[in-house]
Amino acid sequence: MKTATLESDIFKYSLILLVVIFIGIVYILLKHYQNRTRRLRDDLELSQELVDTITTSQAILEQQHNDILNSGSDNIDNLTEVMGQFNFLIEKIPLYEKHPRKFINEFKKLIHYSDVVNPNTFINDIVNRQFSGAIDTLKNRYELKPYEVLVICMVCMGFSNNAMRVAFEHTNSNTIYSYKSALKNKLSIPIERHQVIEFLKTMK
Repeated sequence: MKTATLESDIFKYSLILLVVIFIGIVYILLKHYQNRTRRLRDDLELSQELVDTITTSQAILEQQHNDILNSGSDNIDNLTEVMGQFNFLIEKIPLYEKHPRKFINEFKKLIHYSDVVNPNTFINDIVNRQFSGAIDTLKNRYELKPYEVLVICMVCMGFSNNAMRVAFEHTNSNTIYSYKSALKNKLSIPIERHQVIEFLKTMK
C-alpha cells in the first residue's frame, strides 16, 4: 500500500515538474518572440529613417554636383564617386524590405565609406564646399571638435537623430541630443537644418 502511495506521489510530483518545465519553456519562447518582434519593428522604423536620410542627402549631392558643373569647374573631387555609392544603396532598398538590419549595416558602410574618401571627412567636405568654406570658418571661429563639426554637417544634409546615432555607432540616442544641446549653447542657434543652413550663410 505504501509502495503504491509512493509511486502515486512520485508520478504526481513528476507531472507537476513537467508542467512547470513546459510553462517555463513556453514563457521563454514567448519572450524571445516578443523581443524579436520588437527588434524587427525598431529596425523597420530605423531603416525608414535612414532611407529618408539618404534620399535627402542624394538630392543635396546631385544639386551640388550640377552647380559645380554649371560653374564650369571640373573640381568635383570624389563627389561623383560618393553620389554613385548613395545611388547604389538607394537602388538596393527594395532588397532589404524584409531585412532591415542588413540595410542598417549597409548604411553604416556607406557613411564610413573609405575606398575613395576619408570616412571621417567626406560629409564635412561636401557641406564645406556647398557653403564656400563656411565649415572651416565655423570650426575655427568656435573651436568646434571634429564630432561637433560632423553633427553640423549631418544636420545640413538632412540626417535624422537616429541616422546620426547609427553613423556615430552609438547605442543611446540621447547622446545625439546632448551633442545638439552643447552646440546650441556654443552657437546660440537651434540645431535644426534650416537654422544651421542660414547660420552657415553668414560665415565669411
